[in-house]
Amino acid sequence: MHRYLLAFEIKTVDVGSSYASLPLHCTLVHWFHSRQSPAEILEVVQPILSKTEPLMITSVAPALFGPNNTIPVHAVERSQPLIRLHTSVLEALNDEIASFTEPGFVGAGYRPHVTNKEVILAPGKAAKVSHLYCAEKIDAANERVSHIHWKTALGTNIKPSDT
Repeated sequence: MHRYLLAFEIKTVDVGSSYASLPLHCTLVHWFHSRQSPAEILEVVQPILSKTEPLMITSVAPALFGPNNTIPVHAVERSQPLIRLHTSVLEALNDEIASFTEPGFVGAGYRPHVTNKEVILAPGKAAKVSHLYCAEKIDAANERVSHIHWKTALGTNIKPSDT
């Protein structure tokens, strides 16, 4: 069983690389379990992504996420294009494909946010997101890391290769 996350790239990630902590990103679909390979996940979402233009995301306010409200993030405006994309991808990742680790964080519970690590997306600041990537949580050398399997541009029918 795989554990995946779909996120917009804000700070560049390299396909084939693994990160102890993912670089600055905006979560589109929270972590989920699936038996599907990364290439099969891409096959499911690519038709949606190819019809979606790059999005502007705007920070609304700092917030604390996580089970103990200790993870600093910046909440992002729930714009119609962002919510529409989240909903479409969620519907494509139906119950036969995905089992969500935190069902309350998707669908009506989706709270778009940007991680608050190296760079702060201050309230009112906007960023253009044009690439979505798939990270998988794996164990490597006794450490849990996130491995980047693929990254694809929004609004393009070019199908990237996965690693």
